[in-house]
Amino acid sequence: MIVYLSPKAVFVDCVARGYCVVCKAPDWKVTMYSPKSKRFYEETAATWKNRSQVNVMDLLAVRMSGMKVQKVQQDTFLRHKVTLLRMKQDFESHLRNSTVLHENEYGSYYICNDFNLPSQCSEFMVWFFKLPPVAPAQGIPLKFIHVDNSQGTYNRLNTLTIEPAEVDSKKLTVPPGYERTGSETLMLLDKSNEGALEELWDVRTPSLRSSDGAKKKP
Repeated sequence: MIVYLSPKAVFVDCVARGYCVVCKAPDWKVTMYSPKSKRFYEETAATWKNRSQVNVMDLLAVRMSGMKVQKVQQDTFLRHKVTLLRMKQDFESHLRNSTVLHENEYGSYYICNDFNLPSQCSEFMVWFFKLPPVAPAQGIPLKFIHVDNSQGTYNRLNTLTIEPAEVDSKKLTVPPGYERTGSETLMLLDKSNEGALEELWDVRTPSLRSSDGAKKKP
């Protein structure tokens, strides 16, 4: 992913998956569009942040939301001054035999306040990359390392380079002729692969089929 941050907009070019995300002033709505499918999806930032927890990454974000700052120190990252937050979370693990274990998870949070950007930019980075919440005034998250209770280490966010750049203003608006969809999933699908999703949905929801195997009418 390539993330462009400015005082009036955040633009994410999701190169690997072939879609773009725009969050811009004045309303800071989130718009996602796919040049491949010629479709787009849009919702308010509040809807995005408060949506029901339906996938693993959302559930992980909720799990990490209880992390508390344990230690604060100043550091450098990619030649920028950052605040390094050491975070910890204590929780109870209930086993089948009803015994309870107290376990810990840890996080290392690199946050940069060199860029003088509005709080909406920081908020976007937090909920787009499913990170523990931090005070927006602290700056832009650049890296977050999560160590779970099994001592597995994961880079939830890892910025590789930081450099001045310009983005074509046309990319901050959905191109003409794109079709609006009701979900991110449909936005990613085009005519060549949406049939496969329908087949998968039929397999997973046999109650929607009639006795002869045909789809039931709604």
